[in-house]
Amino acid sequence: MSNIIDSKQLSELIMADDDFMQLSSAQDVYCPFEALKVARTEIRHSNFLADILSPNNTHGFGDIILKKFLEQVLGEVDEDILALNLHLTDLSNVEIRREWKNIDLFIRLPKAHINEDLVFAIEIKVESSESKGQLEKYRNIVNEAYPKAKVFFMFLTPTDHEGPSSDKWKHINFETVINAIESGLAVAHGHDTARIMVESYISMLRRRYVMSQELEELANKIWSKHRSALEFLIEKQPMRIDPICEAVFSEEFDQSINKRLAESASELELVVMSVNARSRREWKVRQWERFSDLGKASRTPNLLKIELVVLEKIIAIRLVLCPGDKEIRQKIYNLLDKKDVSIKRRKDKITDSWTRLYSKTIRSANDVSKMIESYENGESEAIEKSIIKLEKDIVSSIVPIILEVNQALEEGFKEGLIK
Repeated sequence: MSNIIDSKQLSELIMADDDFMQLSSAQDVYCPFEALKVARTEIRHSNFLADILSPNNTHGFGDIILKKFLEQVLGEVDEDILALNLHLTDLSNVEIRREWKNIDLFIRLPKAHINEDLVFAIEIKVESSESKGQLEKYRNIVNEAYPKAKVFFMFLTPTDHEGPSSDKWKHINFETVINAIESGLAVAHGHDTARIMVESYISMLRRRYVMSQELEELANKIWSKHRSALEFLIEKQPMRIDPICEAVFSEEFDQSINKRLAESASELELVVMSVNARSRREWKVRQWERFSDLGKASRTPNLLKIELVVLEKIIAIRLVLCPGDKEIRQKIYNLLDKKDVSIKRRKDKITDSWTRLYSKTIRSANDVSKMIESYENGESEAIEKSIIKLEKDIVSSIVPIILEVNQALEEGFKEGLIK
């Protein structure tokens, strides 16, 4: 992408384009949730939803928003009769918990269904993914605690978020929440301050997590007229993750890794590959280039590379099989598999594209978010501690997989499995 752009193109986009001004007006709205930096965290959503859904809280909505919410989610699972019964029932005895047994939002209506408890277990995912076995674990916990209850398991996410891994959980999105709350606001006014907060919450959800056809059409029109200017702005945009990248993408950090490799009684050395990505650092192992199967046959300096990816959603290390000769790539994979290296086992054959063989998460989205907030709040002591710990964890994760792969390559070379 070229960095050269006419200043007139930028001024036409920002100052003279009516569509851009309309889109900016829709996005540039003061939001207390954004100001407090709570929009990206699941527990903050569950806290706020639990508060406005609770009939006995001081917001003044009574049980109206709770009823509208339950009617919406029950409509998603074709429980219209049950929704009608709840509409005609006083729900002031509801029990609403946050983080009960780690479940984001837990709603229990005693004796609300044919003299049995009615339970809603709601897991909220904003910008993170479910962990392995998480939903099955939660389902077992609820069923064990309430074996006779009628239970609904709900997986609440933004519109384009990946759905639940289990078909026992119903996938609903924030548009359902918006529709429920707006229906409640149309019936119950509530206290003025509470209403302002709820309306701000709805506005934030729409901007961040719900697709708007009108805004999409505006965006398409703007891109068709100002592609060069927009590509320039995207390339130059500051990223919230930049301070963390600057801390770990350094010569000192590379030296730390190589020092640890030397301490492990190996002669291996990581060399930075020539890349331009702001959030990715890629290394090759210099000594592996003596294996002709890994070096000369490949279109890249090495057929195997180590990646460090630093994103707002994840910080992770990866071992990647680079593009190159298909047969050689398959041979390398077979060797690592035979030597029982900690790689992803694949039933299918290796193709000629980038193939991730190993991945380890160093920091989750919530962890990264806390680090970014420390930077933004100027918490120098917390920043220093978190970076030192991050570098230590990255190095201690990279070194073992390098040594493991190296041993497999050395053995494979001696046995004639690779050249």
